[in-house]
Formats: sequence, C-alpha cells, structure tokens
Amino acid sequence: MNPHRVRFRTIRDRSFKATVILVALLSMLPLVLILFYIVKSGSSSLNWHFLIEIPKAVGEKGGGIANAIVGSALLVVIAGVTSIPLAIAAGGYVSEHKESQLAALLSLHDLEAINPAPAVTFKGSITAGGSLTDGNTETKATNASANFEAGSERHRFTIGLKYNYGETEGEITARNATGSFKYDFFLTKKLFSYAQSLFERDDMQDLTLRSTLGLGLGYQILDSKRASLFAETGVSYFNEDYAESKDEQYTAARWSVGLGYEVVPERVKFFHLHEGYYSLEESGAYYVRSEQGFRLPLVRNFFANFQVDYSYNSEPAPGKEKFDVVYIFGLAYEYEF
Repeated sequence: MNPHRVRFRTIRDRSFKATVILVALLSMLPLVLILFYIVKSGSSSLNWHFLIEIPKAVGEKGGGIANAIVGSALLVVIAGVTSIPLAIAAGGYVSEHKESQLAALLSLHDLEAINPAPAVTFKGSITAGGSLTDGNTETKATNASANFEAGSERHRFTIGLKYNYGETEGEITARNATGSFKYDFFLTKKLFSYAQSLFERDDMQDLTLRSTLGLGLGYQILDSKRASLFAETGVSYFNEDYAESKDEQYTAARWSVGLGYEVVPERVKFFHLHEGYYSLEESGAYYVRSEQGFRLPLVRNFFANFQVDYSYNSEPAPGKEKFDVVYIFGLAYEYEF
C-alpha cells in the first residue's frame, strides 16, 4: 500500500477524532454551566421545610416541593400496582406454558438477540469508623464514606460521598462533608472525555461551599483486577463561598490521578486518589486534595481500612491553616456485580 496514502488516512482519522472530541466537550459545556448555576443558587435553600411544605403563592417567598414529592410517589405506586401483577402473570404463564402460541408471542428471546442489553458492572465500597473516650478527656469522632461506580463499554459514572465529625469536651473540632460526581465517555478503549463536579463544606475552615464543575480528557493506563491507573487533565470553574471571609471564584486547570494496586494479591490493597486545581487567573492560587491508604481483608467482602486524607489550600480564609490531615481507621465493605 502507498505509504503516502496511509499517512494521509491516518492524519484524516486523527483529525476527525479530535473534531468529535471538541464538539462533544462544547456540547456538554452548557449543561455543566446550568447544573452549576442551579446548585450554587439553590444549595442555600435546601432544608427540611423545603421538602415538607407546598409552594407559596406567586410573589411570596418560601415554600417547598411537598406536592411534587407526593405526586411522584403516587405515580410510582399506581404504575407499580397496574404493571407488576401483569408482568408476574405473564412471566409465570410463559414459564409454565412454553410451547403454547401465546407464550411464543410473549417471548423476548428474539428481541434480546436483536438488541441485547449492554453489559453494565457495578462496584463500590462503604467505609465507617469512629472513636469515643470518656473520663479525664471526653472525645468522640465519626467518619463515613461511600463510593459507587457503574460502567459499561463506553460509559462510566462515579459517585463519592464522605463525612467527618469530631468533638472534644463538648466543643466541635471537625465537621466537614464532600461529594463528587463524574461521568466518563470512552472515545477509544483507553481514551475518555469526562465531566466532573466536586462539592465540599468545612465548618472549621469557614467554608460554606466549595464547588467545581469541569470538562477534560483522561487516559485509562491500567484496568485489571490487580491494578488500575488513570490520569486526567482539563479545565474547571472553581468557586469558594465562605461564611465570613471574601468569596473566591476563578477558572482553573485541573489534574487528577487514581491508582489501585494489590501489593499482595487478594491480601493487601493500596489505593491513592488525588486531584488539583491551579488558577489560570490568579498567580499562585491552587487547591489539592488526596486520599491514600491500605485495605486488609477480614472476612468475605469486609476489610480493615487504614487511610490518610490530605488537603492543601494556598489561600485559606484569614486565620485558618493552609492544610488539613485526617487519619481514618475503620471497617470497609466492598461489592461488585
């Protein structure tokens, strides 16, 4: 084959892929900005009254979405009452009368062969830990986290939640929460585009809400039972709302690396995840967070979890430290199906 023709086709193929990636990212940007605006503007109104009250009249402040919740619940109940018995009856009939003409009409084998369901895998973990002392010193500490991942050949959706609380002699010494959400679309077997968001609150740092929304590209370097490794880079909108200090917001370059490795197969697992944001508008402003540790198997899917969480903010609220370190010892449960 003519080498010049091969080179031309290769350049054309890569140019087309680059165009598709750019168009995909640009098409996702308005949705990400809308989601960010909704979360930023509405987060301060989320409380118990918002869930149990009905909407106020037009022009009045307050109110809630109780009628929407009740209406959605009624729709689910009505749909379930009308469809579940019919589905069970149809399934039972097909199972008991496989050779009948009606069973042949109800069979889904032909449909499954034409349009098979995508292979979706689910995995994640739940971790909890805490401590309590009494006597000369009264302290209590609790921490909990959960991670969930759903993935198929082209799609991967990840959710992470975390909460820490500490108290000494009746005085709160730690109270923070984190939520992260990320969607990956695999353009090739290894290369993927992503949309991510991060939400953090830390009362000890005077931080009401730290939120980020971003787009970028990632590469899945390893993905096996023993080892997984990915790297990401992109652009994010970074926002910090403080209770008393001046709020901050800027466009930031984002990077992230995640590693999971069984140091001793099926015995000792090491994990590490970190991400950073560097301001593209203010020289020297950056924020980095990471979590790393080991997991040791106990019984079945239960593990002993030893973890260190570290965060560094180059420009914290006045009077606050730039870094925080949390040492976590707890029990973890992992699942995969």
